[in-house]
Amino acid sequence: MALLTKKEMKHIPIVDNEEEAQFGRVVIDLDNCNGCKMCTIICPTNVLELYGPKHDKKVRLKEGLAMCLSCDNCHAICEYDAIDIKQTYNFAGRYRQINRGAPVHPRRSY
Repeated sequence: MALLTKKEMKHIPIVDNEEEAQFGRVVIDLDNCNGCKMCTIICPTNVLELYGPKHDKKVRLKEGLAMCLSCDNCHAICEYDAIDIKQTYNFAGRYRQINRGAPVHPRRSY
């Protein structure tokens, strides 16, 4: 998956009604996170950020930004298993998901 341009980001539907849109949620294990920043680079919706003191940065979800698409790219690139999907995204109405199975982790190439 590639990073989206600003023009492409404008075409992503932003829905405020929780009945219509359930965004993905990731869980971050701060004990395992080493602050390498790879997950923030690979996130297509740019919802992850580094925070903390200069030599002990950790990753977190940006406050007020709930557009996680639960693509699981962050989990796939994390060498320390610090990130995992808690909830997948799901849209109702016009943007609903059709025949979507349970979330699975992307394959890693070794």
